[in-house]
Amino acid sequence: MFYNFIMNFLKVPLGRFLIDNNIVSQRSAKSFVKSNEILVNDIKVDDALFLIDSKNDTVSVNKKVLPHTEHVYYAFNKPLGTVCSTVSDSHKTVYDFVKEKNLPLTLRCAGRLDCDTEGLLIFSSNGTFINALTRPENNIKKTYLVTLERAVSSQEADEYVRKVKAGVKIPAEKKSPGFTSRSAELVFINSTCCKITVTEGKFHEVRRIFLALKNRVAALKRISFFEFELGDLPSGEFCKLCLQ
Repeated sequence: MFYNFIMNFLKVPLGRFLIDNNIVSQRSAKSFVKSNEILVNDIKVDDALFLIDSKNDTVSVNKKVLPHTEHVYYAFNKPLGTVCSTVSDSHKTVYDFVKEKNLPLTLRCAGRLDCDTEGLLIFSSNGTFINALTRPENNIKKTYLVTLERAVSSQEADEYVRKVKAGVKIPAEKKSPGFTSRSAELVFINSTCCKITVTEGKFHEVRRIFLALKNRVAALKRISFFEFELGDLPSGEFCKLCLQ
């Protein structure tokens, strides 16, 4: 599953590849592909959504061969107190770390975490890949290490596990409407520490699940995202991922 998913979403739409190479604008990409001679590995393509391997496929536009594009992929351990937006008046942003490490400014982040949550983020210059990781219908698994404010008994822990698996009814919070969470996996480590694996990214979802269970999250850390593991990556550091 991992290999097939990665291989599929490391590819980019032909139209996006042409836009990135300054051949055409986003607005006219679809019509441009239909009305010009575009070859991918010597095969004519007239669909702007046709997926190509920008690193290895040979693309020519009216007999002019375009340069290959090699995307980059990184894991990042987001520290507490930082935000995932591009600018902030009061907090350091994850993109400040990108600049400090002299990484490509084209990097985009998948899997936003709020200011009070630390842990794994995935960065890439490949927008198709980032979108695939964040699209709800792809059911991407995300695992969090949770520290609870109130210790629970073994009986209560079993009840938590059952309710989380069945789906928890979540009240509305701020601008986010109420919803019933998707079935999730909950494993207790001890009376105050557990791991929860969810497949959606609703606003403050993990915190709201435990609040609905009459408890509060004291600390939250994402330790895995799809098949990517945080491991021992130090806080505030990047690790390059070799996916191709």
